Amino acid sequence: MTGSRYLLLSDAEKARLQLQARVWEPEAEQLFDTIGIQSGWACLDVGCGAMGVLGILSRRVGANGRIVGLELADDLFAAAQQYVVDEQLGNVEMQQGDAHNSGFPAASFDLVHERFVLPHVTDPMALLQEMMRLTKPGGVVVMQEPDHSSWNFWPPCPDWYPLLRILEAALGLRGDINIGRRTFQLAQEAGLQEVQMRAGVVALQESHPYMQMPLVATKAMRSHIVSAGLATDAELDELVTAVSEHITNPTTTMITFTTTQVWGYKPDR
Repeated sequence: MTGSRYLLLSDAEKARLQLQARVWEPEAEQLFDTIGIQSGWACLDVGCGAMGVLGILSRRVGANGRIVGLELADDLFAAAQQYVVDEQLGNVEMQQGDAHNSGFPAASFDLVHERFVLPHVTDPMALLQEMMRLTKPGGVVVMQEPDHSSWNFWPPCPDWYPLLRILEAALGLRGDINIGRRTFQLAQEAGLQEVQMRAGVVALQESHPYMQMPLVATKAMRSHIVSAGLATDAELDELVTAVSEHITNPTTTMITFTTTQVWGYKPDR
């Protein structure tokens, strides 16, 4: 995407994104239940990654509906294409392109959605306004974004907080990783109407693979972290080892970051 640089791209990241989509699927289902997606709608999933919410939307709009997944990165685009084939999602099409310049005409979709995209762009409002441009008058714009306030282990892991601060600082070089705290206000400022919000967390136990997410991110961003002077290789090794040992203890539980879900309606005129 223009104005973005996705630092985590790797084979492990593709697998993590697919796992992440599965983990957050129940919250996405509840979100779309609340919005009330209708059969026959045309929906766009912006920055869908390796899977996104394509399957959830596909089931809801039915055979007469249309779902488009928009993804720029080659590997993630290919993975999403394979997912569509494997799941036999006949009403889903993939388009490779820039979220800021997709080539779609204005007012093409009843619903435009993004999840975990805004932290990776330099101008979130510009992307939100493009999402609004693509939405039909009266249609729905949906954002799902993180807020790390709730992200924690029990029993506590003393090395978790330094590692989290390093990750946040690394991602903060490009954007706001905690942008979920302010998407409600962004939606209002952009001019969406009847803006609403809900939020969810996921509880993990017994060394669930999604508990490894921050370690996967640390590995993917290690060179950026070190070159930015946020930590040395030795410091990262020490933190990663300690957190990894904590996660592999079957008695350890995790509450994830909060996903803030915000949606609003494009004015009719």
